[in-house]
Amino acid sequence: MISRPPRNTLANREKWQNPAACGVASVLMLLALSSPAYAVPDTPMAYVLCEIVDWFQGNLGRGLATIGVSAIAIGAIFGKISWGLALTVGVGVVVMFGATAALIEIGVIGAGIC
Repeated sequence: MISRPPRNTLANREKWQNPAACGVASVLMLLALSSPAYAVPDTPMAYVLCEIVDWFQGNLGRGLATIGVSAIAIGAIFGKISWGLALTVGVGVVVMFGATAALIEIGVIGAGIC
């Protein structure tokens, strides 16, 4: 007799469909697997990526963030964009400029890597 694989029941599907749990698990896995040795820019590609990070966290990034937040805020004031989206953009800007400091603080990368 041929045995069938178990059905994909609702109970089996629900445990993998919790976005918060999957997000937390992903971040914990990335933190556990990361090493400061991988962040040393000793290859040409690492230098390119560090240069891109410098662009986005330098004057170019600040200018683009200012224009973006201003445009989103004006759209939210006139009712064309939801306040939730405006808040999301603001949080995204904070994360973009604070990511390096946060990673240095928790010890994932060393100061002065890029």
